[in-house]
Amino acid sequence: MKRIAFFQYAGGSSKTSTVRDVGYLLARRGRRVLLVDADPQASLTSWLGVDRYEVEEGRTLLPVAVGGASLPEPLRVHGLDLIPSTVAFAAAERHLLGGIGPVYRIREALNAVDGRYDFVLIDTPPSLGQITTAAVIAADSLVVPMLAHPKGADGLPTVLDMVSDWRRAVPNLSIAMFIPTQVDDTKVQKRYLDAIREQLTRVAPVSTPVRYRPAVHRTATDVKAPIPALSPAPKDAVAELEVVTDELLTALEVSGGGQD
Repeated sequence: MKRIAFFQYAGGSSKTSTVRDVGYLLARRGRRVLLVDADPQASLTSWLGVDRYEVEEGRTLLPVAVGGASLPEPLRVHGLDLIPSTVAFAAAERHLLGGIGPVYRIREALNAVDGRYDFVLIDTPPSLGQITTAAVIAADSLVVPMLAHPKGADGLPTVLDMVSDWRRAVPNLSIAMFIPTQVDDTKVQKRYLDAIREQLTRVAPVSTPVRYRPAVHRTATDVKAPIPALSPAPKDAVAELEVVTDELLTALEVSGGGQD
């Protein structure tokens, strides 16, 4: 079971939509996929068509983080299993402050379902708090979406510093891939994209860029479905996401079809 946390402390990096779309494409290829919404904003939950205001706390990670409960039974949406989130999950932050033990609770809960899934994709909060730490420590690999402009480049040292800190708890934690997002054809963005590639390929692979397609992303958010599930499907956007999914599988040393 591959456990991947999508982490970026800066908001607006297309982190959540990437989790949603890559997870959907993996499931469409016959993989058993669990998406875990560890963000109290609950955007992943909402963008998959689940009303975050009607989610019972017992269906979220809150009992796991607070008291070490087992992973709740997931919801089934768009061919995926989903552990949803809700604003109430923010209360987990203070319960994760009592030493190193509590931050392992989500990881231990996922250990108990090892073998049930091929992939677990965790959407972490855009923050550097304890919920983020617990969500990342639950994973074995990180995917880092990042904007291909100064905001994204300036945040890289903090991302790398945090990964170094988390490796004290999970020594084998690795960055599987960086994903440049919201890329357009301007010279400025191309320059930053080149700089990102030059700087980061020594750390981990840099994926094919995900282009800026506001109309497509807005539609997916409005109809509460992954981009590849839209009808009609936006061919260029889906083809790009398929390539990114292939590259992630390669980075994780997993073949493209079938089950592990």
